[in-house]
Amino acid sequence: MTDFDLYDEDDFEDEFAEDDRMSLREILLEILSNTRILIKKEKRIMADLTSLTAQVDTNTSVEESAVQLLTNIGAELKAAGTDPAALAALQTKLSGSATDLAAAITANTPAA
Repeated sequence: MTDFDLYDEDDFEDEFAEDDRMSLREILLEILSNTRILIKKEKRIMADLTSLTAQVDTNTSVEESAVQLLTNIGAELKAAGTDPAALAALQTKLSGSATDLAAAITANTPAA
């Protein structure tokens, strides 16, 4: 049997040699039934994959936002230098950003 075979020919012969009374119609109905089962499973898997893809996109967006926030913080700290007023304003801004970041992480973390 190759990697591309869906059904081993020897297994097929063994299965149907045991019951020669099985009609072609019964065999086709069995194949149709199995095909329907596979289609249902495929739809379920695709729905799971779609949901997973959406979650990855959301996480990526949140992570990119966090990276941008950290990049901006570094630039703003450098710009503030040692000016107490500028540092106090940056501290206030960071407190608000930390709250927003924590809310975003909580909102986008799936329940266990």
